[in-house]
Amino acid sequence: DVAALTLALSGMVFTAGTSSIAQAVLVSNGKSLDTYRFWQVGSVAGREIGDIVPVLPLLALGFGAVVVASAFGWVETDWGMSSLQATLPAELPVEVAFAITLAVLPVNVLISNIPAFGEELGWRGFLTTALAPLGFWRTALISGVLWGVWHAPIILLGYNFFRPDALGVALMCGFTLFVGVLLQISRVWCRNVWVAAVGHGAFNATVPLSLLVITDSADPAIGTVLGVPGWMLIAVVIGVLVAL
Repeated sequence: DVAALTLALSGMVFTAGTSSIAQAVLVSNGKSLDTYRFWQVGSVAGREIGDIVPVLPLLALGFGAVVVASAFGWVETDWGMSSLQATLPAELPVEVAFAITLAVLPVNVLISNIPAFGEELGWRGFLTTALAPLGFWRTALISGVLWGVWHAPIILLGYNFFRPDALGVALMCGFTLFVGVLLQISRVWCRNVWVAAVGHGAFNATVPLSLLVITDSADPAIGTVLGVPGWMLIAVVIGVLVAL
């Protein structure tokens, strides 16, 4: 059920964070804690508002993917948000409910940052540091694929793609590969994992909103940001950032 799945997800991100701390302490030298604090995590001192540029697109990718999927005829949109309306009291207009949801979005992003930081501590923190000698693109490729495989237990339960099989895991690896490169860019750009964690949390908080404007019959693999439309948009964003 939902409660069990939520507990499992929380345990996964907690494990990612704590295991990265343990590995940093155990496999490094005597100065591992300082290295961990100031290189793998990074300081926020001296940061500028421009440092969040690489992750800003994550706020809009969900809705952008819906537009792309709709343009290709891959998804049927529901801009009236009938699925949301069905859950509301008759006297509460869906537009008002959606506006309230947007108003509290900063709070939801802040809450989402807590589990997101656990993941980013492991992927863009410890693993990126450990694989750094391989170079940016190899590191992004390896960590992106491993990140997708790490999600296999919940994907095999039907989470995200409703495909509890190898194809579902492959689709998740495709998504994590693309979004992982974007988060990796923020990691290198800002020299810390904080911005990646904020971007990750913002993505997790905003994507559910984009699902309100598509029908329940939508195929996540071709109708949402997790699938092909999202990969296309993220590829464009990566290209722009690399060209800067």
